[in-house]
Amino acid sequence: MNPEFVFFDVDFTNKEELIENIGEKLFSEKYIEKEFIDSMLSRESVGGTDLPTGAAIPHGNPKFVNKTVIAVIKNKNYFKWNDYPVKIIFYVCIAAKDSKEIKNILSDIYYLVESKEKLNQINRIKEKEEFFRMIGAENNE
Repeated sequence: MNPEFVFFDVDFTNKEELIENIGEKLFSEKYIEKEFIDSMLSRESVGGTDLPTGAAIPHGNPKFVNKTVIAVIKNKNYFKWNDYPVKIIFYVCIAAKDSKEIKNILSDIYYLVESKEKLNQINRIKEKEEFFRMIGAENNE
């Protein structure tokens, strides 16, 4: 995770807006190719990546990822993703060259999003530094 791609108290109202906006930021920093955004939107049309706990874990095609990064978005308010209202989104961009790490990365994310209690902890966090301490990644630049 790069602190530059941890967004707290943003105000998205739908998944398309979020996916495109965050995708543009990642594209401008060369983490992804433009096609990744469409691949993520396409993946969402097959089936939502939202969870009943209030989180979503959208992802796209690894062949359009130049450098692995997980963007974390903590929205101000819940909004309906597909089936569930979400407030915390883990925007997963895993490069093809890191595909052997997918299981570990997703396991770490699921640890955080599988329970309302952990998500409530994240929701109470006000500063990025506090978030990185919580997940045990203080020096993860």
